[in-house]
Amino acid sequence: MKFTKFGFKFLCLFLLVAFVPLGIAGTIVYKYVHDETKEDVLRQLRSMSHSLNDQLNLLLSKRRFRVVDFSSDGFIRDCIDQMSYSPPEYSQIGKKLNTHLITNKKSLDPDILEIEILNHEGKVIASTFQEQISKDKSHKDYFRFPFLSVEQRGSYFGNNLERIETTDELRLVFSTILKDKVFQRPIGVIVTKVKGDILNNILDQNPYYSVKESTNSSFDEIYIVNKDMMIIANSIGSENINFNQIIDTRTVREVLATKVEFSGAYKNYRGVQVLGTALFVPETNWLIVAEKNVKEAFLPLKRIRTIFAISGGEVFFLVIICAFLLSNNLNNIVKKLVEGFKRVEEGDFGRKVMIHKRWDEIQKLAISFNSMTQKLKESKELESKFNEVKMLDSLTEKINAGFTLGDVLNYVFESFRVIIPYERIGVAFLVDDGKTVEHKWTRSDATETKLDKGYSAKLEETSLNDVILTGKLRIINNLREYLKANPQSDSTRRMVEEGMHSSLTCPLFALGKPIGFMFFSSFKVNAYSNVHVELFMQIAGELAVTVEKSRLYQQLEELNELKNGFLGMAAHDLRNPNAMIRLYLNQLTDSLGDIKGDQHVWISKMQAISDSMLALIDDFLDISTIEAGQLQLKLEPVLPDVFFTNCFEANKLLTKEKSITLKLDLEKELPIADIDSDRINQVINNLITNAMKYSIPNTEIILSVRRAKEKEVEVSVIDQGQGIPKNDINKLFKMFGKANVRPTAGEKSTGLGLAICKHIVESHGCRIWVESEGIGKGSTFKFTLPLKCNKEELKG
Repeated sequence: MKFTKFGFKFLCLFLLVAFVPLGIAGTIVYKYVHDETKEDVLRQLRSMSHSLNDQLNLLLSKRRFRVVDFSSDGFIRDCIDQMSYSPPEYSQIGKKLNTHLITNKKSLDPDILEIEILNHEGKVIASTFQEQISKDKSHKDYFRFPFLSVEQRGSYFGNNLERIETTDELRLVFSTILKDKVFQRPIGVIVTKVKGDILNNILDQNPYYSVKESTNSSFDEIYIVNKDMMIIANSIGSENINFNQIIDTRTVREVLATKVEFSGAYKNYRGVQVLGTALFVPETNWLIVAEKNVKEAFLPLKRIRTIFAISGGEVFFLVIICAFLLSNNLNNIVKKLVEGFKRVEEGDFGRKVMIHKRWDEIQKLAISFNSMTQKLKESKELESKFNEVKMLDSLTEKINAGFTLGDVLNYVFESFRVIIPYERIGVAFLVDDGKTVEHKWTRSDATETKLDKGYSAKLEETSLNDVILTGKLRIINNLREYLKANPQSDSTRRMVEEGMHSSLTCPLFALGKPIGFMFFSSFKVNAYSNVHVELFMQIAGELAVTVEKSRLYQQLEELNELKNGFLGMAAHDLRNPNAMIRLYLNQLTDSLGDIKGDQHVWISKMQAISDSMLALIDDFLDISTIEAGQLQLKLEPVLPDVFFTNCFEANKLLTKEKSITLKLDLEKELPIADIDSDRINQVINNLITNAMKYSIPNTEIILSVRRAKEKEVEVSVIDQGQGIPKNDINKLFKMFGKANVRPTAGEKSTGLGLAICKHIVESHGCRIWVESEGIGKGSTFKFTLPLKCNKEELKG
């Protein structure tokens, strides 16, 4: 059986087309089973790690609360407080304290080995073991971290196992700071030490974690690593733990550094390739690591590979037979079609392809081919025109969509070269009242650009003046000959140095006035003819609109930047004189001593005007910062109970000046919020001040803080003031936007405060809005803030 080149290629293609789907399908199935097996093992490992973490958290939290109970014990705190002020001879206090610790320890968990109290110098002043009293332990972590670290809050857990001096027994250490009742200053540390084998007991008590009895368990080993990368517990028994074993693997290092859970394949500390998961425990700085040998995990895949090999061989034999039969039958037919396509490629649309004795799709293909050649002959001319119209429509869409001039020009450079010749496009604008031509944009295929942005020349000294006067395109099909005839043309010389040989110049007109030029250039001589004139003029007309829009937009941006700069500069310049006025007013008040009634009124009015000016200056500075995009937030965790109580106390006295009562409705035990406290305090002050302006005396304003969603808290400022007309609500939160209602005591308003509030809140990723049922029915301004964690996380 003899095959042509096509027959041989068709055979290979048939085999390829037959085997590729089979190979892809097999690969997909194998990869799916592989990934599912891997994910199933990792899922089990993650489940075990989280389950163990829950048990550890339950165990450690139980003992933490024991520590907290002792740290809040009033008797212990009073004894330590007295001992810090009393001379050494008052040893009776220490004896009472020791007796108290020993008595209370009996009622605690038997795993607790020792309780001791360290004073502010780190010396043991009381202990359930008398031999520990008077020992200096200021160097211990469980004293230094809660007592000496200003960042430490609450209990401290010493995550390293500590070895007792006289035995090999290990223990865990918990400590918390003790403070006095009045000044809340630290006066000592209470330390609780528990049995260290409680960690391994958790693994030993639950058979789910044990690998001693079964070799087919879902993992090989689960173990706990501390922050120093030392193993402190494992599933194979505490007797097998080498507490000096450093688990210095890449996975352990990365999870300890990032504190992000990891699941995947890696080499463990024994050098074995495993599937494993590493869970970081932030309360203890531990890692819980569960691992399974990769070979054991993927044992089921061996059977799948065997099945694939057998079935693949059978399919391969059948495909080869079918390929030989079909390829020989199609050889002659394809030959005729190839010859027909070659004739079409050469521009011969008159000859037909004849295929006889077939009544299938191949015969229809031949008929369709013959019909196609006839239609191609008729539509070849229309196709070129259609492409031009299509590209122009696309160009119009991009212009209408608001693309910048650079984007539109780049699109023209990349798209239109398939129907018109060029290797370079340049754009120049008329500046200096049309007296100068300045180059603004260039894109070229040349290795070096000689005529680029910033190049300028007097219009009257160039031949471009004739292009403006006639309003028609100018074609130069041999730039070298043109340069010889016009050696004074510096721009032509630069173009020739770039390697350009032909040039087409289009004038740009906007609103009937000339604004610049667009230059198309080519490496070829005689690249342009009158056929291109209409299309180039249409492109130039479209671009002229974009050019004008771009220039106007740029001017608007420059004016806006100038305005922002002026506001910032003016506000800064006004702040210092205003500060001097306030200083002199204070000095005047102090120097005059007992001020008479009218003088007191005048000075008070000047101080009020100075305060108003300062508020206005601050608003202008904020607006200038916001519009310049320079507002930066300093996010930090804040306790809402403390933060909003401080805001309430700061504003309570201000509302009393107008006989208005400020009330606080604060939901208790709110989680920590991640906010810029200074900026949010500015928002709250602005909203309360705004509510006070539009409220009548003897009414009340409520500052309400409630949890709205799982990760949000809703803050409301509710007044009984004049309300807001529905038509005016849309004006608020806009720059200089004001409602038609007026302040009840003639207070001034710049209309900037709510706009600043809106930007601050939205910069936190939250929202702000106002609710009012209308005139006389009061107003409620609301905004949300993000929460960092839920209540359970906060307690833990």
